[in-house]
Amino acid sequence: MQSRLRVVPTIVSSSQIAMNSLIILPAEFVSDSEAMLQGERANYALERHELKVGIKVAASRLSGKRGWALVKAASRQKVVLEVFLDKDPPQKADIELIVAVPRPQTVKKIILAACCLGVGRIHFLKTANVVKSYLQSKSLQPENIQQEIIKGLEQAFDTVPPEVLIHSHYPKFIRESLPKVLGEKESANPIKLIADTRVSSDLTSKSVGFAADSQPVVIAIGPESGWTAEEAGDFKNLGFISITLGERILRVDAAATVLIAQVNLLRLLKPELNGQNI
Repeated sequence: MQSRLRVVPTIVSSSQIAMNSLIILPAEFVSDSEAMLQGERANYALERHELKVGIKVAASRLSGKRGWALVKAASRQKVVLEVFLDKDPPQKADIELIVAVPRPQTVKKIILAACCLGVGRIHFLKTANVVKSYLQSKSLQPENIQQEIIKGLEQAFDTVPPEVLIHSHYPKFIRESLPKVLGEKESANPIKLIADTRVSSDLTSKSVGFAADSQPVVIAIGPESGWTAEEAGDFKNLGFISITLGERILRVDAAATVLIAQVNLLRLLKPELNGQNI
């Protein structure tokens, strides 16, 4: 049976406001004040956001402004939105995340966490202890990465996606890609951290002081089985400080969230605890 498209006037009550934000792609805008989602995107909006005619939902234009949208029409073929976007996206945390390629489901969790915490760029890196088959995972295909980014941005009510890069050749990353990343940030005196289960010092026991809230941070997290001694040495030679996240072995997504949260806390405690032990 063909579904019918229902249309209502612009009237909405406070009890009809949906809580989850909706990312609207640039190509879905019919005008500055109207957007239309069709096909799979319409189905996605209906199922994930439970959109119904008359509901007001937090909404954003991908890489653009934030605000809200009113559902004017809804079916599995087409969703029509009246859009009002006037807020800038939240500021990025200027954190660069390097992660040894984890299992496919963890890739999704890493992307979600990175979006929620304002990470600017994610590097998925093949290391010695990474399972080779993980690199062929569908979760690392561009279209699937994009889907997870959209979910993460919707969760965070953000609009600006992190850049996601895949590095399948470790020596090239260490010799070329990572020095280039660090060079781009050199003038801002980046803080460079590597999580390593072999060390006993945590982040608060190190003399890591933030000169400014905007000071960039580069974080490296290995596989659950850890970095090899040679890999840890490579990062140390590039100025990374080795820290532990505790005695327990964390899943990669948990380790990323914990370390980013610790970094953000130290930023908030600046300047009182800048460069001091806590």
